[in-house]
Amino acid sequence: MTKEEVLQLEKELSFQEFNNHAAYQLGQIIVDHIEKNHLKNVRIRIVLDGDIVFQYLMDGKKGVIWLDRKQKTVEKYGHSSYYIYLENEENKTYQDDEKDESLVICGGGFPLII
Repeated sequence: MTKEEVLQLEKELSFQEFNNHAAYQLGQIIVDHIEKNHLKNVRIRIVLDGDIVFQYLMDGKKGVIWLDRKQKTVEKYGHSSYYIYLENEENKTYQDDEKDESLVICGGGFPLII
């Protein structure tokens, strides 16, 4: 996937409105999709207005530090952590952030755009 495709997904996967119940429904959709398609278990966190409104660590996943780092990366840059990763791979734009242990330059975090 290219940076442009990721940016397009960020635009397409936005919401006219979003609340705590919608977060629960979205989280459940993600869990169901992973289980139905036998994908790798993940940690899921949905944050709305600074509050964690959905969080689920699938079997075998422990701890939330990784989620904290992905969340901080998305909040700092307003883009998916995968977009930040691709940009860094191409241009070394976020090279200094690779040393920041509160951030993570890899895929997995996605902005909630309302």
